Amino acid sequence: MSSSFNIRIEQRIIEIEKSLDFALVNNFVVSFGLLNGKTGIALFYAYLYQLTSENKYLNKCYSLIKEISKKAILGFRNTYNYANGFAGFGWLLHHLGQMGILEGDSVDILEDLEDCFEGKMLEDFSKGNYDFLYGGVGILCYFLEKKDINEPLVKNALDQLYRNVSKKNNRFKWQSYDLTKMSKIDSSFNCGMAHGIPSILTLYSKAFKLKIFQDKELLEGITKYLLDNKSRNDTLSLYPNVVNDDLPDNFNSRLGWCYGDLGIAISLYHCYKATNDSSQYNEALSVLEHSLNRRDLEENRIYDAGLCHGTSGIFQIFNRFYLETKNGAYLETSQFWLEKSLSFNKFRCSSAGYKAYQGIDGFTEEFGLLEGISGIGLSLISALSKDSTVNNWDKVFLIS
Repeated sequence: MSSSFNIRIEQRIIEIEKSLDFALVNNFVVSFGLLNGKTGIALFYAYLYQLTSENKYLNKCYSLIKEISKKAILGFRNTYNYANGFAGFGWLLHHLGQMGILEGDSVDILEDLEDCFEGKMLEDFSKGNYDFLYGGVGILCYFLEKKDINEPLVKNALDQLYRNVSKKNNRFKWQSYDLTKMSKIDSSFNCGMAHGIPSILTLYSKAFKLKIFQDKELLEGITKYLLDNKSRNDTLSLYPNVVNDDLPDNFNSRLGWCYGDLGIAISLYHCYKATNDSSQYNEALSVLEHSLNRRDLEENRIYDAGLCHGTSGIFQIFNRFYLETKNGAYLETSQFWLEKSLSFNKFRCSSAGYKAYQGIDGFTEEFGLLEGISGIGLSLISALSKDSTVNNWDKVFLIS
């Protein structure tokens, strides 16, 4: 990247930081959550400190953690999920501990809550709620982020998750779960990273790599199921958002982190790193190759710069794969989406010029990681750094 391009990125990060400061001072950020509130903003400040070594950012991170810790019981309202509950805050504390930013005693607040985390996770799995953001898989991410992993607990959780699997012809799949009705959806199987089977494959792969879980047949069965539902024709996407046994597949999924091909590529690559199975590696890269030229914003339903379904998430995924493979095509594609992220700040009198697209509700100001400016800011921090560890924040979205 040219020096002038770097300067643009640096200026945008400063604008985002100032917008977050203003939002926090004026109580515009109500949620304490990891993906939509103050916990996620603390992660942004932590990585801005890692990039710049300026203590003022570390102090802002500490200040938020102190505030959240004091108000946690009231702020999280007995919510334990990953996106906006205790598990997300716990994930942050353990992640910062691994970064060397927090001391070990900083996680003491979590000790009395872990039985609740485990109970809620197992309850979710027993009901079939394996959702990454709002179900058991997200809580399991908390336990896998700990420095000293409770292996029997994790294995028990994976065993409970397995009890809800549908198995046929050595293919493994889990029914979709309706978070509103709190029940499984008949004949429906979600293929998105945010709410579906790719997050399950990723978690099982991570546990396999850690030698907590050693059922390679299950990993192969999940990948076979996904591959069975791959398009054999010239379609916009290679994989559908959802497979419904009663309906034909729709290969028109958006390009983004939450749904579509990129999330499946991520999960297959995690599986490859766990098993060293070259077929999974080849399929992951095949999906990326198909996605390289998907650059029409309207066709791919890209309306903002957010990480969830916007340009920052696409940038981060291609940037991560470039760091993993050193494939120049991934670097060039990541730079294309980075430029789009910079150009999406087209709203005056809003947070650093950014707003998140909310469908029929139009555009709204968002400050969190998932759809808001702290997530955009983290992707820009990754763009500036040549140190791959400054990209490690993307573990929060299972990208690494």
